[in-house]
Amino acid sequence: MSAVRRGGLVVAVLFGLAWAEAAGAATAGIFQFVAGDVRIISTPGAERMAQKGSLINVGELVATGADSTAQIKMGDGGIVVVQPRSRLTVAVFNYSGAEDGTDAGSDGPAVSDAPAGDGASDM
Repeated sequence: MSAVRRGGLVVAVLFGLAWAEAAGAATAGIFQFVAGDVRIISTPGAERMAQKGSLINVGELVATGADSTAQIKMGDGGIVVVQPRSRLTVAVFNYSGAEDGTDAGSDGPAVSDAPAGDGASDM
């Protein structure tokens, strides 16, 4: 790996760590349903198995294996379904209203969902 590329990787990792710390690991949602191999991966790369009742924080990634799925109830009451062989990162989650929707003021969840073709199939 070239020094320039390695330096860029270090900067990206440090930026990610700083961003996660600034986000204060705010809780974005809670797992309502988990089937199969579903993992939660924190910004520093620590992994834990998801189960019903597990919390998902801003900055964390959810990875599902083959024949695996999860449903996450977000802080605004919305439901996010993560299908098999997927990766979903909660990049930002802002909600300041009531769960029943009577309070406006949410930017809603901002998530990125990409196919897990980059190694998640080994799960």
